[in-house]
Amino acid sequence: METVRRLDYTPNERARALRTGTARMVLVAVPNLHSGAFFPAVVNAIDAELSGNGYTMIIGSPNGAEEKARRLVDLVYARQIDGVIIRANCAGPLNGRSVQRAGVPIVAISAELEEPGTRLC
Repeated sequence: METVRRLDYTPNERARALRTGTARMVLVAVPNLHSGAFFPAVVNAIDAELSGNGYTMIIGSPNGAEEKARRLVDLVYARQIDGVIIRANCAGPLNGRSVQRAGVPIVAISAELEEPGTRLC
């Protein structure tokens, strides 16, 4: 460990992900981060909990931009995300692809998710 500290070694997270099969990243998808005091406080609490458990939080706020939402969904399908925390009123399929069908754990904020799938708003 002394050599690790002396050389200021930083582990390669991509290599670790290949070895372990997990990215240790969670996507938090909210429609608008600047909509009042509620969501910034929730996002800060989520970040603290995830960080304390060795995860990195990625915030996605597509605000209705389909291309931006599509890139976030692609991250989930590419297995670069281990889970999704989403505001429930953002539910709905996006070009036939849903986060629910991607096979990652999903936590809904504010309400339950409905079928047929989850769209990132």
